[in-house]
Amino acid sequence: MLKKLPGVLAIVLVLCLTLSGNSSGNTAAFAAVDPKPVEMLSIKVNGAQQLGEAFIRNGRIMVPLRTVSEAMGAKVKWNASKKSASVVKGKHSFELSAGQLKALRNGSPIVLDTEPVMKEGHLFIPLRFSAESLGGTAKWNSSTKEINIYPDLTPEQAKQAVKELADQVIHSLKDQDFEQLAKLSHSKGVTFSPYAYVDRTKDVNLSREKLSEGFENKKTYQWGKFDGSGKPISMSFENFYKKFVYSQDFAKAPYVGYNESKSQGNTINNASKVYPGAVFVEYYFDGINPEYGGIDWQSLRLVFQKEGSSWVLSGIIHDEWTI
Repeated sequence: MLKKLPGVLAIVLVLCLTLSGNSSGNTAAFAAVDPKPVEMLSIKVNGAQQLGEAFIRNGRIMVPLRTVSEAMGAKVKWNASKKSASVVKGKHSFELSAGQLKALRNGSPIVLDTEPVMKEGHLFIPLRFSAESLGGTAKWNSSTKEINIYPDLTPEQAKQAVKELADQVIHSLKDQDFEQLAKLSHSKGVTFSPYAYVDRTKDVNLSREKLSEGFENKKTYQWGKFDGSGKPISMSFENFYKKFVYSQDFAKAPYVGYNESKSQGNTINNASKVYPGAVFVEYYFDGINPEYGGIDWQSLRLVFQKEGSSWVLSGIIHDEWTI
């Protein structure tokens, strides 16, 4: 079964934070001006809501190391006896321990501005350090009261990198031009996920050859399981396309986000973890039938990864509210 989020995600925040950055635009500093500690700060990575929550300590936002690091696509090794962790993501790495200001970043010693702490069996570390040490960026969104972490590209950078390609892909889907879609795709094909939680070992991957066949491909695939009933999603590509790909006219979606998301259902969005280094473009409808009060929202996420020097389509993720 798919993993679930809690039914209601409480986001409680009654303090102001000051955000400052360095000249490179890669630094986000957070300082609390209200001395009262407030927990349950919401964390998003590439727009995806995380189960972990942050809190304020010594004027710094502290985030759960494993939750944030793994969501950014990093590998975490934990030494329980020493209460220390080593984290690696590509060329980036860091090591630190609970209660210790001294740490290593990319093999060089540094001193943290506040020490990591254990809370309910989890190691929490400063937000800015957690994001920047893995090559990412952290931002505070005062309007949505959220911490936003971008492992690789910020929304502005992501839009600049893939907008033209994303426009071609979404119109190829709309026009059912599967030959063109295949040309825009990864050499290893495209992985289709019926819901937000991606399992690339089980989700169907169609090669360029199969993509170009489009609806002429009459094979019945096992695309996963229906949320709620758990019954197999046994469909042809054509039927899956109509139900779990282009279920709405996403080319006309009122919201398009680059490494940002408005979708928040009860299924975990783990895309950043399983598609490291990717750019995600979300096409979102906040509701189809006014009588349902927005609970029938739907979105389609296109996943773009680098192949050589070019961006290509690597995944297509459908998302909606599930029971």
